[in-house]
Amino acid sequence: MTKAAAALGTRIPRIRDPRLSLTIARGLDALLCNLFRDRHRCQVPGCSRPAAHVHHIEYRAHGCNNDESNLLCLCAAHHLFGIHENRMQVTGKAPHELVWEFGLRRRWGANGSIVLS
Repeated sequence: MTKAAAALGTRIPRIRDPRLSLTIARGLDALLCNLFRDRHRCQVPGCSRPAAHVHHIEYRAHGCNNDESNLLCLCAAHHLFGIHENRMQVTGKAPHELVWEFGLRRRWGANGSIVLS
């Protein structure tokens, strides 16, 4: 059991292929750490819904990884309809250097202040 899984009381299933199990265990460890860090809540400013998804700030398809600073927790609505339908955008490093951009070029920094561009 990984440290993050132990902290959350979650068991990670055993996988028989040793090459694959190490990769999955590391990925799950990073995901569980982020859920724990973000207190299972959506990180969009003003949202208090439970986190249902973990989002990669820089997409894995673009060569980024599961580093904790590249992951943040979002509710399903903000992840699917906000981020992936280009209604909102997040950049920076989680959890304290995030910059959010919403629809009409309004931007908020990590401390809740409006970022002028």
